[in-house]
Amino acid sequence: MKRCDGVLLYSACDLDRVIAAGIKPGAVYVANNTIHVPNARDCSSCRKRSFIFVGRLEARKRVNVLIQAFRDALCRIDRRAVLEIVGDGSERGHLEDLVARSGLKGKVIFHGSVTEADRLATLFSGAIAYVSPGPVGLGAIHSFAYGVPVVTARAEYHGPEFSNLEHGRNAIIFGQDFELTDVLGTLWHDRRFAKELGRAAFETYSQRCSMAGMVSGFVAAIDGGCGQGITAASLVEAPRKPSVDN
Repeated sequence: MKRCDGVLLYSACDLDRVIAAGIKPGAVYVANNTIHVPNARDCSSCRKRSFIFVGRLEARKRVNVLIQAFRDALCRIDRRAVLEIVGDGSERGHLEDLVARSGLKGKVIFHGSVTEADRLATLFSGAIAYVSPGPVGLGAIHSFAYGVPVVTARAEYHGPEFSNLEHGRNAIIFGQDFELTDVLGTLWHDRRFAKELGRAAFETYSQRCSMAGMVSGFVAAIDGGCGQGITAASLVEAPRKPSVDN
């Protein structure tokens, strides 16, 4: 790595580690990883009736934990609440069986793979939160693009996008699985808090995760002969470490 003319990071969370490895600060650039969302908008004030998961239905995503937490939370929240599951994968059959055994047919809706931006916007706009008990990556950024906060676990091995999550500001980061039920109940009943989280989520997307910002990071790296690495990359601000309460 020391032989490189420059290092381009997807997140500033590894900045200290890279510099400690001997890379000069002027040769380090950050292009905060993001996803292009053509119809991004703040939906935090929209009418909410659901929680949502969007991603691959694989064991590592731990969607079963979400389904079980939602089942346990239903006795505390409005029975009209639904859980929207968007995506496909090897675990779909097992998850559908879990839903049937749990008496949640009609409460947990499997949409399969959805790629249409307008349909995704409709699903996200009605969600109080994007919930992923497993590792999060660009799905968190996708959620932020619609002003929907993220709920995820502290202990999971997350992608670099996790560095954009700030507990209590644009996300809720829980410790043990049993805590997820309480988190769902809190967000359902405290709509003011949920709305504040959503507004901050969209603000994070707009200020830190725009496609223009990511492009600026790449341009700074390409033009990096000036040795202005971190200075140029500061066009895309990001916390060096994820903000999580202990």
